[in-house]
Formats: sequence, C-alpha cells, structure tokens
Amino acid sequence: GTPKDDDSASWLYLGQALHARERYAESERAFRRSLATDPKSLNAMAGLIESRVAQGEAADARELAAKMAKDYPDSALAWFMHGSTLANAQQLKEAQVAMEKSSDLAARQLNMERKVALGAALVELQLSNRDLAKARASADVLGRVVPNSPFAILMSARVSMAGGDFSTASTELRRAGL
Repeated sequence: GTPKDDDSASWLYLGQALHARERYAESERAFRRSLATDPKSLNAMAGLIESRVAQGEAADARELAAKMAKDYPDSALAWFMHGSTLANAQQLKEAQVAMEKSSDLAARQLNMERKVALGAALVELQLSNRDLAKARASADVLGRVVPNSPFAILMSARVSMAGGDFSTASTELRRAGL
C-alpha cells in the first residue's frame, strides 16, 4: 500500500526505494508528498533534486538545489546538492566552492555514503580546477573517512599523478592492489 498522506517519513522512504529502482517519476511524486507534509525535510529535497536530474531536468534541479543552499546555509547536504548540480553543469569553480562549504559542515551532518561521495567530488573538482594543495587535503580527509580503502587510495594516487609524483602514485596503487 501507499503511506498515509501525513506520513512524511514513509513517503521519503518510498521515494528512496523507487529512486533506487530507477523509477524516477514515481520517486519524484513520493518526495513531493513527503515535502507536502514536512517542507523542511532536507532528505526529501535532496531526493527530489536527484529525481529531477535522473529525468533529464538538470536546469530545474540546479534551481531547486540553489534554493536549498540559500534557504539552509548551515546544511552540508544543501551545499552538497548545490555543488553536485553545478558540477553536472560544468560550472566547476562554483561547484568547488559549494562542495568546500559542504565539507566544512559535513563531519556531524552527512552519512558515510555522502561523505565518501563528497570527498571524491571535491578531489575531482579541485583537480579539474588545478588546485592541487586542496585536492591533496581532500584526498587525505577521504583517507580518514574510509581508511585503507582501495577507493581512498585510488583518489590519493590520482592527486599524486596530477602533481607529477608518479613514483608515489605507483606505490599507492600497488599497496591497494590496483
């Protein structure tokens, strides 16, 4: 069955499940029902934005994410969503700024999955913007979030390669078994 009209959390979970099954139009409707009951649900807002992106509505998703960051300037998730939509639009410098704001707020606000996604996005944006010092710092943070994971080691090696330190990159990749 479907959730009761006033059960925001159940609509949120339904939206997340539908999104995971790639049923994006249905997930969007569920996220909108969640928001109708709880307009301040940041997770429902994020789900709505991700559903809009998945349906090819990137410009609308960017507007929603920009509003989310404006309305919730102390939310790591809001800045993450804003940065993600900017990165998708190839607005890399602006995306980096938004992701750095998210990173500043992330420690107590984001779940592990979003922290890893944030770390990876930051490294990639900072490398794209040729900001190697910040990319190294972000890779180091990612290494602390998921210590000794092949993914964190790979991201660190990418920074080493971008800086021309192929010896360190090679050592890192061998250590990870890559």
